[in-house]
Amino acid sequence: MSVTAPVAATRRAVAGRVSAWTAAVEALPIWLASRIAVGLAGLAGAWVLQGRDARDVPSWLGLWQHWDADLFVKVARFGWPPTTAYPDRTEVDFPAMPLLMRAVYFVTHNWTASAMLVSLVAGGIAACAVYHLAAREDGPEAGRRAVLYLVCFPYAVFLFAGYSEALFLAFATTAWVYARKRSWMAASLLCAGAAATRILGLCLAAGLVVEYVVTEARAGGVRAVFRPAMLWLATPLLPVAAFVVYLHHRTGAWDAYQDAQEAGWHRHTASIREGFTATLRAARNPDQLGYYAWSWRAEIAAVLLGVLLLIVLVYLGHYGEAVYVGTATYLLAAQNYYASSVRAALVWFPLYLVLAKITVRREWLHYFVVAITAPLMFVFVLTFSQGGWVG
Repeated sequence: MSVTAPVAATRRAVAGRVSAWTAAVEALPIWLASRIAVGLAGLAGAWVLQGRDARDVPSWLGLWQHWDADLFVKVARFGWPPTTAYPDRTEVDFPAMPLLMRAVYFVTHNWTASAMLVSLVAGGIAACAVYHLAAREDGPEAGRRAVLYLVCFPYAVFLFAGYSEALFLAFATTAWVYARKRSWMAASLLCAGAAATRILGLCLAAGLVVEYVVTEARAGGVRAVFRPAMLWLATPLLPVAAFVVYLHHRTGAWDAYQDAQEAGWHRHTASIREGFTATLRAARNPDQLGYYAWSWRAEIAAVLLGVLLLIVLVYLGHYGEAVYVGTATYLLAAQNYYASSVRAALVWFPLYLVLAKITVRREWLHYFVVAITAPLMFVFVLTFSQGGWVG
C-alpha cells in the first residue's frame, strides 16, 4: 500500500466540507501577514534604496500613489472625462473601484487610504474564497497553498496598492464559490460586480455561462440546462451596458472606451501576430530603462502563461475556468501590443487552484514555486513603491 494513500484518503474525506468560518480562519492570517510584510518592504525601500535625506523620505501612503492608483483617485474625486480637473483618458476605468473609494473616503478622508482599504478588505475576501475553492476540491492543505501562491504572485503588489485587481478578484472568486454550489443567481450577481470593475468581467461571465451549462447538464441532462435560472447569466451585461450609456451621456460617443484606449494608450485591436511582434520588438529595445524592458518581457510571459493554463484547465475538465482564462488571454493578445497582461494573470484565480492541486502531491514543487515567486514579488513591491514601472 502506498504511503501516500492514507493522506489522499483523508484529503478526499475533508474536501467539500468548507465553511466560511474555516476559510476565514485559515486564509486571513496568511493574507494579513503578507500585507504587513509588503507594507514594511515598501517602507524599508523608501528609507534605504534612494539615498535621500531623512527629511525627504515620502510618507508611507505616498509610496503607493503611483501610476493607475493615481488615476483611480482622479476618477473618484472628479469623475470621468470630459473634465477640466485632469487630462487623462480614464474612460477605460470601470466604475466599481472609484465609486467604492468615494464611499470609503467619508471615513478615511484620504483618497489613497480609501483605495488601499478597499484593496485590503476585498483581497481578504478573495483569499477566503480562493481557500474555499481549493480546499473544497483538494483539502485544507491545498487551500492554504492556494492562498500562499496568491500573495506570493510576482505582481501581487497590485493587490496592495489602490488598483482594482483585489476588488475584481473578490467578485470573481466568490462568484465561483457560488457557482460550485449551483447558486446561479448569487454567482451571476457577483459576476456582475466583477464586470463593473474590469473589462475582464465579461470573460468571467462567458466562463460562468459554460460552467452553468456543464454543471447542469452533468446533474440533470441537457433539459436541466433550459430553466429560469439561466436568465440570471445575462446579469453581468447590465453594468457594462450602463457604463457605456453613461460614457455616451458624458462624451457623446458610444465607443468612448475604445477611443480612450487609442487616444490615451495608443492601443487598438490587431492580429495576434502583430501584437506579439510589436511587444517582442519593444522587449528587445536596449534604449529604455531596465524596468520597462523587463515589463515588456513579463507581458509576453503572462500571455504564454494564459495559453498554458488554458491547456491544463481543459485537460482537467474545468471548462468554465478554461473559457474565462482563454477569452481573457485572447483579449490581451489581440491588441497591437501587450499591456496589463501581468495584472490579468494576477486575477486568474484558477492558476492558484491548479498549482495547489499539483503541489499538494509534489512537496518539492511547492517549495520551488514559493522560492521563485516570493522574492520576485518583493522586488516588484520595492520597484512600485519607489515609483518604477511594474506593469
